Amino acid sequence: MPNKAIKLCRRENPAKGSFEEASNSGKVDMPEEESDIDVDIFGSTLKISAEEKALVTDNGLICLKKKLLVEGKKESELRTVIVTNSTCYVLMHGKGGLKIETSFHFLKILKITSSEEKSVAFHLVGEAKPREYKAENDDFILDIVTAIVGHLKNTLSLTPYQKLVKVSMEPKQRQNKVDEGSTRLTENMTSPDSHSVNGFVTVYAFQCNYYGIPVSEDTAWNISEIYLSHGFRILKLNDFEQNNQKVLLPLVSALEHNEYFEGVEEKDNELSSDVLTALAGVLQNQHRHGFKTLILSYAGLKSASVVKLLNAVKANPKSALSHLDLSGNRLDDHCLEALCQMCSSLSHGLTTLKLSNCGITLKGAAMLASSLKENKHMTTSLSHLDLSGNTLGPDSQASLSFLAEPNAVATLGLSKTSITYDLLFPALFRGCTQSLITLDISDNKTPKKSKAGPPPLQKIQQFFASVVALKEANMGNTSTTSDVAKVILEGLKDNPHLSQIKLSLSQAELSHGSLKPVAAVLAEVSCVHELDISHNGIDASIPSLISALGTSSVRRLHIGGNFGKSKNVQEILTSLCSMLNSRSCKLECLQLTNSKLKEHTISILEALLGNKSLVEIDISGNDMGDRGARALSRALMVSLKLRIVHWDDNGTTLEGFKSVAYALKYNHTLRSMPTPLRDALKVSRTSKGTELETVLQEIQNYLYRNHSPERLTVESEARRKRQILLLTSQQQEMDQNIVDLDDMVKAVPKNSDTNPLIEEAEKSKIEANKVMQIASQLYSEEAESKQTDSIIAQLRSVTGTLQARLFEEQVQDNSERMVSETVKAFPLLLQTTDSQRKFERLVVKEMPEGFLEAEIVNRAGPEVANKISQKNLEVSIAITKLLVEATLNVLSGHIKQLQPHMPAPTPEVDRKSEGGSSAKTKKRHFSFSAQVKPAKFASKYQPQEDLDFGVVEKQQDGPKLEHLTKSRPKPARARKGSYKPSSLGVEDTDSNKSKEKVQEVKEQPKLETKPKKEPLQLPKKARAVGDNQKEAEEDQIKAEAVPIKEAEKEPESTELERKEQEKKEVEKKEAEKEAEKKEVEKESDEEEFEEESQNESVEEPKEEPKKEPEEELERELEMEPEKESGKELQEVEEDLERVIKELDMDTENDSVKEPEKEPVKQHIKEPDAKELLDKKTEDEQEPAKVTEKEPAKVTEKEPAKVTEKEPKREPEKSQEISNKIEQEKEE
Repeated sequence: MPNKAIKLCRRENPAKGSFEEASNSGKVDMPEEESDIDVDIFGSTLKISAEEKALVTDNGLICLKKKLLVEGKKESELRTVIVTNSTCYVLMHGKGGLKIETSFHFLKILKITSSEEKSVAFHLVGEAKPREYKAENDDFILDIVTAIVGHLKNTLSLTPYQKLVKVSMEPKQRQNKVDEGSTRLTENMTSPDSHSVNGFVTVYAFQCNYYGIPVSEDTAWNISEIYLSHGFRILKLNDFEQNNQKVLLPLVSALEHNEYFEGVEEKDNELSSDVLTALAGVLQNQHRHGFKTLILSYAGLKSASVVKLLNAVKANPKSALSHLDLSGNRLDDHCLEALCQMCSSLSHGLTTLKLSNCGITLKGAAMLASSLKENKHMTTSLSHLDLSGNTLGPDSQASLSFLAEPNAVATLGLSKTSITYDLLFPALFRGCTQSLITLDISDNKTPKKSKAGPPPLQKIQQFFASVVALKEANMGNTSTTSDVAKVILEGLKDNPHLSQIKLSLSQAELSHGSLKPVAAVLAEVSCVHELDISHNGIDASIPSLISALGTSSVRRLHIGGNFGKSKNVQEILTSLCSMLNSRSCKLECLQLTNSKLKEHTISILEALLGNKSLVEIDISGNDMGDRGARALSRALMVSLKLRIVHWDDNGTTLEGFKSVAYALKYNHTLRSMPTPLRDALKVSRTSKGTELETVLQEIQNYLYRNHSPERLTVESEARRKRQILLLTSQQQEMDQNIVDLDDMVKAVPKNSDTNPLIEEAEKSKIEANKVMQIASQLYSEEAESKQTDSIIAQLRSVTGTLQARLFEEQVQDNSERMVSETVKAFPLLLQTTDSQRKFERLVVKEMPEGFLEAEIVNRAGPEVANKISQKNLEVSIAITKLLVEATLNVLSGHIKQLQPHMPAPTPEVDRKSEGGSSAKTKKRHFSFSAQVKPAKFASKYQPQEDLDFGVVEKQQDGPKLEHLTKSRPKPARARKGSYKPSSLGVEDTDSNKSKEKVQEVKEQPKLETKPKKEPLQLPKKARAVGDNQKEAEEDQIKAEAVPIKEAEKEPESTELERKEQEKKEVEKKEAEKEAEKKEVEKESDEEEFEEESQNESVEEPKEEPKKEPEEELERELEMEPEKESGKELQEVEEDLERVIKELDMDTENDSVKEPEKEPVKQHIKEPDAKELLDKKTEDEQEPAKVTEKEPAKVTEKEPAKVTEKEPKREPEKSQEISNKIEQEKEE
């Protein structure tokens, strides 16, 4: 037989193409065109007619054509035998012409026998009698047998041909000729690599011919292209099944003769018995190495099929099976017995054994544990054991015997096994502390009537304290109480080896017991990265757990499903929002799924405005509606840290989607926002479905933009962050303190003690006003823009130098080296000049334009610039915040220093109807002389209350500008404005009067009053009323006694000036009293301050404050945010002045008519609010006759002093004056 390159006649199916090139390329020279005359596999002349080609329908090569004789009924008949690379065809001539008498695939041949020369017999599968043929020349017989054996050796090289076909040739010399000839044929053919994907495709085509199934071009392409390019080494039958499992037969059978694939995977599809039989042959083939993985989960395997597969593995002593997954298939005790025998027989041990949801009984589990213990390799090789979904029961100690001994299990699945803690954790502590990484014991609720013992708290703690590699512990939906959770955390706290642990305690029984000890331990744990305590009904204990997160290592928190209809929702949200707004918050992920928070979700989203750590949030299933969507939009427009947001099932409509889309337009940091499918589906069913599609596409476009690096407008980001800073509460508080300090500086008397304090306060106030200016100066938008341009320019410059060096070193030099080594390695093949030139052209000598600039400058540049800008902004904002804090401390210090030097407050005496002292005298009110804005102090130091047009009781927290008169009888004419009764008994006296004079005024006897008549408020600044109307009237009667005598002695002009001066003084004192009172309340030692103030008011003479023009008051009122309050105060002053004028005119008339009587004003009617309003409307043509010309006189002249001895006024005269005024007003 010739040993040379042999020409073969190639037949190609135009419709299907050919696979001969994959298996018969290389040394075999294929003709470019088909020819009827060629040479056969042995070099002899081969003549194939067109009719014969038409009959040979397979895709193989025609290798040999011989004439044989067949014993007929009368005589031998001639037959034509054509041998391809996979099939033998026997052709005969009939009445209709040439036809196929029979054909058989090489793999259907069980045995080839030849007991004598010139004869041969083929024993085929399924045929009782062999097919015998004779030939005129014995060489014809030897050539046919040699061709069959040679192709088997070449195509199925992994398996010895004697395992496939038994060849027996007599005498032995003929057998030797066949062996030698087939070996030479194999050497001259190109054998497909048994470890390559092309070799697998060749075997697949060979098996398709055997099963009579057309070769699938798609299957061959998927394997040779997709599997090869991605490096898939597991044959996934789900990728090829097309509702016909016959297509899987050649694929699975090809695995037996090719080692490219390392395993088979079939999930959720039932396999036929033929496929399983072929798979058993693969597992049993001892010559097939490297088959490591068998995954047949939920494949509908029957007990007999499982036993067949497991016995095949057992029968193969060289089996490399290491990964076995039979999950979801019913395994009875017979299957478990076969599995145990297989595990015991393996020489290397399994690495993965998954038997979840297999219906394994307690007996079967005990058998399995025993077999795993018998194989000494299992304790060191088995790393993944999953027995989930098999009811082991509380008496599962025997099934845990393997785990109770030292082992290498890293992933352990025991969920839904009804296993109890009293058996599990002692076993885990003894054998699973060194390698265990993932522990899943979820869904193991202990029944109430269970005989299981209490949880072994000590063993649980010891296990978690000693395990060295744990990363995840899933104990959800178990009987884990707060006590068990506490010992788990204590064990983790004492474990120095662990970090980044995920601990799941969802749907447990944490509500059974107090969680405060758990929170205390959690605050000290440093290894828990993710904590899931959702759906535990622990709403009352969540605040304590949240407070513990401040110092713990938890970065991902799941607390959804704990609220429901809880009464503590507000408390929980308050603590959660406080934690999110805290500077120490390190939480990166917050999941509040299915919490039904509704509108309360908005509080969480608003807390994100000040959060700097949260990267991911899940608020799905909270029914927050469009209001929540708008709150989410605000958070997205402010947050620079959020990367992932989940917000499905919230009842969001089209308007909510639009809000989020609008926010994403200005958000360049969010990376992932899964489409809320449930809400979108509801909207799509309405008439707005088309518009919703546009909005969703817009959202996806913005997310895609955020994944594509581009140059962002960092100026707008800086402006936005500074705007947020300006709106902080600290900034508002600083502004308020500046205003308060300015008012105090103006009110404090200037002397040698206060001048240094005032000077320092003025300097601090000037610097405080510059604080927010420095925020924009530290890192201005202009500087930021220039910095960004500089960064891009530097990157472009560096890129130019870098890409030239990298191109030269990594591209040009490497290409030269590769070409040079190739030419040196094949000098004969590349000896021609043309070939060498072609290789030299492959050397890259020129650098492509923009080689690295597009990647570094255009992509990385914006990211680098944005990160640098963000860091600079963070530093700038941090500086500003610290500066604001320092400013607040300094301003507060100045306010405390100036407070003792404020004009001394005078106590107002509160008396009860019995005449005794009231308990309220301990809590005094203060009156300052500075012209400050009462509304300003009210807005800061006390809550604004609705106006009560009646008698308002005196508040202990300071005077308020409340208006009253509605409860009194209305006069015929009403005026705008409302007043408070003034306590003139103390305030109207001269500032130099001593304490004895004040006491003298207090001891004056009370005058009788008539409740039907209303006392007219003297033209003084409105003040807070007493406890009731009676006390206010008594105080007013006493206050009127002293100034009336002085009014009789002084001329009318002097009396008017004095009254105007007293009015201005009372106004100043009343306003200062409000500010001083609120400042006193902020002091920690209020009683001490009151005592000092009282001493000052009694012992030290009062100093008249320096002149302060009225224009300054008007300017300050314009600057006040509470303009209405200032305007109202001015109107009150104008109305009071007009009342003074009218009162003086009445008094003058009375004194002229009856000079011999001494008038005593007992009760003067007080105008109510409506009367003053009408009066204000009628007299607005002369708004301020007195106030425009009197301030200078008041400030330049000291108020008139009251003589010590003043006769008391007679009540009758006072009543007379009051009646006259009343008549005049009615007219």
